Amino acid sequence: MPKPVEIGGLRIDEALYALVRDEIAPGTGVEADAFWVSLGRIVDDLGPKNRALLDKRNALQRQIDSWCQSHRGQPLTWRNTRRFLKRSGT
Repeated sequence: MPKPVEIGGLRIDEALYALVRDEIAPGTGVEADAFWVSLGRIVDDLGPKNRALLDKRNALQRQIDSWCQSHRGQPLTWRNTRRFLKRSGT
């Protein structure tokens, strides 16, 4: 099993690392290792923000699932659905 390449705080599959280094980066003016280091910085910066957004999405999905479950078998009306969505902040 190939071992990952660790660079820029990331663990990259060896095949992906080689693809970027050997086929994608050449001729672009971007060094492959500089690309990975920059990507690592971006991930460090945006990772916590992305996690918070995913957590919010999951919480909203749980609210939607719960509402749908509690209204199972009832006619679906735009008025009730809209009221729920406004109250839940979705």
